[in-house]
Amino acid sequence: MPRKKKAEAAPVECAAAEETALRTAYVRDGYRLNLRKGPGREFEVLCDLDAGTQLTVGESDGVWAQVRFGNVEGYVVAEFLRD
Repeated sequence: MPRKKKAEAAPVECAAAEETALRTAYVRDGYRLNLRKGPGREFEVLCDLDAGTQLTVGESDGVWAQVRFGNVEGYVVAEFLRD
């Protein structure tokens, strides 16, 4: 009995997902920041962050930085963060 040829799968193109490099940062000494729901003062304040609070930072436009504090994600003013 002749063997059947396996059908070759068409190559799948995989686009590299753009990943934002995450980094750890801290609220600068002498400051208390509002963690906001969006990047602007018009957005709701989710909580206050004391000086020295550790955050995980994602994207930043130079003015606002997207951050995670525990399980809460929001935005803070980028200039008040330090490495």
